[in-house]
Amino acid sequence: RAVYQGPLESWAHHFDKPRWGEKTPGNLFYVDTLRTMFPDAQFLHLVRDPRAGVQSMQKTSFFGDDVAINALNRRKYLREGLYRDATMPSDQWMRVRYEDLLRTPQKTVRDLCDFLGEPFTPSMLSYYERAEQYMHSAAANGHNQAARRPIDASKAEAWRDRLPPMDAARIESICRHEMNALGYTPDGPSLSVAARLLLLLKALYWRLLQFRKDAPDAFVLDSPSAVRRRLRSLWWSDPAPVPSDQASAD
Repeated sequence: RAVYQGPLESWAHHFDKPRWGEKTPGNLFYVDTLRTMFPDAQFLHLVRDPRAGVQSMQKTSFFGDDVAINALNRRKYLREGLYRDATMPSDQWMRVRYEDLLRTPQKTVRDLCDFLGEPFTPSMLSYYERAEQYMHSAAANGHNQAARRPIDASKAEAWRDRLPPMDAARIESICRHEMNALGYTPDGPSLSVAARLLLLLKALYWRLLQFRKDAPDAFVLDSPSAVRRRLRSLWWSDPAPVPSDQASAD
């Protein structure tokens, strides 16, 4: 507890804040451990349409570029979150929809504050005016650029313009049960039998790699095609070029 708490308390005190929070996504799989360490902890479970979530994963360096593998990773987190939604005490656990935060930010943040027992102040919604001072420059200018801009409700459905329809259909096929449980409506095109078979093969591949992982929060990063490319490069690599001076001598 001290190793976890010490740096975070120090950071909070540095900015004259009485309370700290921590948002590592993998914490979802260590809720029981965290509750043992911090019995009074409160958890905010942020959910997002998996089609939007996977589309976001596709454009970051943290993940691979295979839609099916990323959807399987996403489904793993969705399933764990749904389990916690059903089993955690209501005074310790609150689920928040990302889309609600974008479309009705003031109401959503007020509800969050009520849950946390903290007073709401309008400045909470102008976070972007000072966000950069709390961020590493690489994050502020890279994957967390959005934290420097006001909330934009149009982002809730932005994935529809960026995600190919067949990719959306693949995500829906993999995450359909979780989408229905969270109130997201599948509306993509139907997949062919061949496409469904390919998803099944990728799911088997994903399960095999998951079986080899030690950490419950681990992501599968490599797609089958990436593995094939690496194997080809090892087994059928081109012969080393002959130095020009040797070639001349020959």
